[in-house]
Amino acid sequence: MSKLIKTIKKDLEIDFNTKIIFINFSCKKSQAATEYLLIILLVVITCIIFLKFLQLCINNYYENIVFVLSMPIP
Repeated sequence: MSKLIKTIKKDLEIDFNTKIIFINFSCKKSQAATEYLLIILLVVITCIIFLKFLQLCINNYYENIVFVLSMPIP
């Protein structure tokens, strides 16, 4: 994040009338947006995996309870 702010500050110091600098700035901006999208995607995938794992744990827990309750008493 701080690296992104430093590059934006560095680009803002240069005059925006030159098209090359403006293109460089927009590329860095889109690169940052891509990085944020990748981070969000990773977080979503991690949450889905965690929820699936939790669902499996809960299902196994209830199956064990049902198994124990269905056992005949000696």
